[in-house]
Amino acid sequence: MRYFGNYSRLVCVLTVVLAVYSVYTLIHLLTLRSPTVPEEVVDTSINMTQFREVRPETPPTVSAEDIFDCLIEKFKDGDSFAAAITWLNLANIVKNCRQPADTSVMAETFVGDEPKFFIPGPTPSFDYTMMTLGIGHNIEAEKKILQKYKKCSKYVGVDPTKEFNEKLVTDVGGQFMELTVGAKDDVSLANILNVEGTAYHWSNVTHTSLQGVIKLANLDKVDLMLIDVEGAEFDILDSFIEPSKNQSTICQFNVEIHSPWTNGVRGADIIHTLYRLTKKREFMLFNAEAIQIKHEVFNRCFFINIKDPYCVQKYYPSFLV
Repeated sequence: MRYFGNYSRLVCVLTVVLAVYSVYTLIHLLTLRSPTVPEEVVDTSINMTQFREVRPETPPTVSAEDIFDCLIEKFKDGDSFAAAITWLNLANIVKNCRQPADTSVMAETFVGDEPKFFIPGPTPSFDYTMMTLGIGHNIEAEKKILQKYKKCSKYVGVDPTKEFNEKLVTDVGGQFMELTVGAKDDVSLANILNVEGTAYHWSNVTHTSLQGVIKLANLDKVDLMLIDVEGAEFDILDSFIEPSKNQSTICQFNVEIHSPWTNGVRGADIIHTLYRLTKKREFMLFNAEAIQIKHEVFNRCFFINIKDPYCVQKYYPSFLV
């Protein structure tokens, strides 16, 4: 009887084990067929309500052509005395022309040494690349972008001064390139910030073209570019009008445009440059912010690529182009 009792208990234990195993197997099979774990891990630190305030899920459509037409009309007197008034009033002009897109496409502001603008992708975990041309001892805005949108596949910082600037870039996981950026490959004057970050000085240096820098960085596309190149921006903007055949895609770029009256012929011609650039209907001036430094007026400008399908579909699909 003792053996029979032990045998009964063994049978009961085996039955329970078999039942548990069967349930486990069934759950495993159901899990394989109907995954409950999302394919994408969502960063819970981002408030989705706030994110939708800058990237609506289903925004109303808007005509890119209407905005281009408005800007072209405002910039058409760019080679006359009226250009000075346009420059001083650029922020309001852009804001008024952009108004039809205000509920569809919204640029998010990231403030560092100066504000930088970025239109985010469809979800907080979108992939992007970012490049800074002219670090100038400060990447606070870029750090805020990287902290909020963590899937930056590559960040590149470019500056002619390696001291201090390189560590800023590498500390956030970026690649630093010690180069002076210009519209073309040449040797010419550039306004260089000293090592201490306290003053600028003119120096004859070797320039690498914007497209050359992108290729050296091994980038096919740049989702967000931030340009502060102390006067070289006039020639760089002019180069966008007649791009090279193998030009890399740039989706969005911020550029600080310095006072046009102290930067030679290209500078004084800035509104006419904006007119010709806008007539190409590729890069749209989407935001401008004026800043007065002593007697000079700078404009911090934000452009978006409305022609490249990759850029439009990823960042502003509500635009009818």
